Amino acid sequence: MNLSNSRCWTTLGRSMPLILSYAFLLLAVRPGVADEPAPFSRVELHQSGGFIGIDVRCTIQADGSYSLTSRRGGDREGQLSDEQLTALTEAVVGLDWDALENPRRPGGVISDGFTYELTLIVDDQQQHVRYGQGTTFEGDSMQMLRIIFRTLATVQAQRN
Repeated sequence: MNLSNSRCWTTLGRSMPLILSYAFLLLAVRPGVADEPAPFSRVELHQSGGFIGIDVRCTIQADGSYSLTSRRGGDREGQLSDEQLTALTEAVVGLDWDALENPRRPGGVISDGFTYELTLIVDDQQQHVRYGQGTTFEGDSMQMLRIIFRTLATVQAQRN
């Protein structure tokens, strides 16, 4: 079979300049996080529970500066990298707050499990979600929450 005579290759060949033009525009014109206003004034993360009683709080400002407090000590302040701030911002934008109002706990409450709280503050408005380990949500919201709380884990692991 001669692939050069295939209708598919001919159609793709005619469409290639248009496809490349769109790809170039998406890559060349997309502003970075620094060029866009943050979708939040402040993000507050809280992880508590577990067998040993973890209690960690992290407040992240729109510019990526953060303060971390922990019951175990090691309180500190710092600055998220551009990559961390980008991931956090994209996850916050990707949250479906309607889906977060309907948590599912397929296995019930987990003894000695963790509790997670996220408070998103935009100007004077607040949105808050609290959920326990083993909770799931519809759509992509669970994945977005994992990315957000991965930021907390990364900040905890950083040493000044």
